[in-house]
Amino acid sequence: MKTSYKHDKFLLNTDVDLDLAGPVVHNSLVVGHLGWLLGIQTTFDTAKSQLTRNNFAVGYEGPDFTLHT
Repeated sequence: MKTSYKHDKFLLNTDVDLDLAGPVVHNSLVVGHLGWLLGIQTTFDTAKSQLTRNNFAVGYEGPDFTLHT
């Protein structure tokens, strides 16, 4: 199951993988302001009741390029 919400300043995605052991929820959020971008991605395993993955990103979007890390 996948859902998305897009706004002028942010994008939110949620994916749910249905597994026999328990659902796994993947979330990502990107926020932008004045060319700067900030993102986070997480995975929550309901069978283990813990975050199994998280990533952070920072970037800048110019008129002719996009830089991110």
